[in-house]
Amino acid sequence: MNDATTAVLENMIASTEGAPALSCNFPVGPQDYRCKYWCKVLRAGDTLPAPTDVDGAGSIPGSYLRKGDVEVFEGDVIFEGEENHHRKQRGWTWTMYVVDHLGELQTVDYAQAKDILRMWGIKDMLAGAGACAAMVRAAWYLRLAEVAEARRESAVAA
Repeated sequence: MNDATTAVLENMIASTEGAPALSCNFPVGPQDYRCKYWCKVLRAGDTLPAPTDVDGAGSIPGSYLRKGDVEVFEGDVIFEGEENHHRKQRGWTWTMYVVDHLGELQTVDYAQAKDILRMWGIKDMLAGAGACAAMVRAAWYLRLAEVAEARRESAVAA
């Protein structure tokens, strides 16, 4: 490495000291290699569509991921769909993961999010049909819960 490259790397390391990136690896790929499969990552700062605007995986922002490992960070949401059988039409399995505040990957029960949003009285998020819309609704719930927790902590600190 030349001196300029070394200086840039040292500056990058110095600017991130004391704030470790909370992340983990996520293996992208189907359980059965013969089945159709897709996976997308929605980064923590990306905008979410409304559940009513989601008509399938193509409506979720971001590009489809290639098979392999992807690094995901705190607040990132992973949407995944896999066909249940490679020849017969037996439906799909939909899975959603989130990277928590400890940098660990958690599976999200996206069916439960609708009940909580209904309890909170957020009617705008209840419309929208299908598994992909339900996963986007759960991502909205996770972000709203994060904001509510931050407000609660600031109120306690004041």
